[in-house]
Amino acid sequence: MRPLCCSNPGATLSYLIGIGYFRRSVAMRKANLVVVALLASLAGAAAGENLLPEFTGEWANGGPYTTSGLKEKAVYLLLVERGCPHCASLWPALGQFAQEMADEPVLVVGVLPGASKNAAESYARANEIKVPLYADADRSFEQQLLAMNLLPKPISLQNTRQALVADGKGVLYRAMWSEPVQALKRVLTTARWKVPAAEVVEPLKPAWRAMEFGQLSVSAPLIAQALKARDEKVKSCAETLAKSVKTTIEALLAEAKAKAEAGEKWAAYKILMNVSNDYKDFPESKAAATEMSKLKTDKVVAREAQARTALDNIVTQMLKSPTPSKREQGKQYLQQLIQQFPDTEAAAQAKGLL
Repeated sequence: MRPLCCSNPGATLSYLIGIGYFRRSVAMRKANLVVVALLASLAGAAAGENLLPEFTGEWANGGPYTTSGLKEKAVYLLLVERGCPHCASLWPALGQFAQEMADEPVLVVGVLPGASKNAAESYARANEIKVPLYADADRSFEQQLLAMNLLPKPISLQNTRQALVADGKGVLYRAMWSEPVQALKRVLTTARWKVPAAEVVEPLKPAWRAMEFGQLSVSAPLIAQALKARDEKVKSCAETLAKSVKTTIEALLAEAKAKAEAGEKWAAYKILMNVSNDYKDFPESKAAATEMSKLKTDKVVAREAQARTALDNIVTQMLKSPTPSKREQGKQYLQQLIQQFPDTEAAAQAKGLL
């Protein structure tokens, strides 16, 4: 990918637009998550709510998870300073707590500000941690929590641990790290399973949990395999899980169709794009690509897609080279995007990033 330090900013932006909206590397998907997180934070701020930030970094000991994948689930977050000599004693109890909550729509997550994925994995092994760890290497997750006044100060040896809970709508609340059960009482009523735990046979629990918590690429092959099982109970359960996914996809496709018919074609296109990406391992998602092609002929949709392509690529470059000079160059390209596509959603998002 061409670097942003090109001597001709106009040529660089043209190149960024021309890369292609459908070419999604890991870095591009991460950039997209940053943009999605920005939208969510702006919407939350407008509504006076503190929303769970997107997880744009890497995971250890489990995961990955996304904020959108955790919709209608409660989340318990424990942020810990790795250098704290006393914090290791927290993890056995937290692992036990997660196990006890296995049949509840709750995800228990440890967050390690400043830790790389490798460091988080080493920390998990050393402390025999049984819950997924989010490696907040650049502390961007922590910074968003600080901006929302959900943390008194950064996690450090002077502030070794903090807990938060998110309800089924993603709204965050402060919690007592020593009382996770009490913390979850206020949010559990807002969380739900798509398929009740009592209806899931033991062999399909991994596939079920992956589906419920948005790990669709993990759940898809497990469900597909179970659909061929000789055990009728396993096969029947797999059919229930597959039906749940199908129902979700069909609802999203119907929502996209309604928006397109109402003239909201860009909104419809984005829904279809998410279906095509998130549910790509399920056959029902193929219809989304067909409908996207039809919508792409609309001039407004094409222009929005162009601007979104440029924005995703600019953010990708800024994430790949997070030095002050590169970030400053990235800001210049964001400003140029705003000038070139002033009436687009991407321009509004670029203003937010600035």
